[in-house]
Amino acid sequence: MPISQINSNSLATGVPASSNMPTGSVLQVVSANYSTQTTSSSSTYSNTGLNVSITPTSATSKILIFLNLPVFKETNNTSGGFKLVRNSTDLITIETLAGYTNSTASIGLGSVCSNYLDSPATTSSTNYKVQFKSMNNNAVIYICGDGYGAITATITAMEIAA
Repeated sequence: MPISQINSNSLATGVPASSNMPTGSVLQVVSANYSTQTTSSSSTYSNTGLNVSITPTSATSKILIFLNLPVFKETNNTSGGFKLVRNSTDLITIETLAGYTNSTASIGLGSVCSNYLDSPATTSSTNYKVQFKSMNNNAVIYICGDGYGAITATITAMEIAA
């Protein structure tokens, strides 16, 4: 005999709709992982493969992005450049000197991490992606790998009530 019984119909009672949540409330969280080793030696930005899509419930919502991207730089005097893009709009330059050592040494950087609070002003599906390049167009930048194997990158989008 159960000690207590919960009626499932009463669970939703008193829970406000997302449109009635107080400012600052987290309305939804979407996360993605990427672990395919990707490289570039070009000074033109290209996709890392790390991206996430979220559909805001309100056009006034903010979207808070967190990202963690493992990076490795091969020889030559270069660095990695990284930016966050919403759909096809550049939002922020995350880094332009990742791995710069003023030498030809290879270097494992660990992770390039960032966060950004966006105001997309839409209720349509919105894609956030990270792009990268080799700043001097002369050395390989690795994403999610170090030449020996894959390492996982993460990106998280949180819808925040405004």
